[in-house]
Amino acid sequence: MSWMSVMEIKEAVGKLSLPERVRLLAELCDWSEDEWDRQMRQDAGLGKFSGLNESALQAGKDGQLKSLEKGLAEE
Repeated sequence: MSWMSVMEIKEAVGKLSLPERVRLLAELCDWSEDEWDRQMRQDAGLGKFSGLNESALQAGKDGQLKSLEKGLAEE
C-alpha cells in the first residue's frame, strides 16, 4: 500500500471543485445533511440569493474584497 504525503493530499484537494471540497469536508467532519442544508439548497435553487451573489460579484469587480487569509490575519 502506498501512502500519500500531506503535501500530496493538499495538492489533490486543491484540484477539487468547490462542491467536491465541501463534500470531502463534510465526510471528514462526519457532517450529515440536515434540514437547514436542504432548505438552503432549495432556496438557492429558487434564486433567493441572487441579489447577494450580484452584490458580491460587484464588490469583487470594484476591488472591495480581500482574501480569507488576509481577513483572518487582521483579526
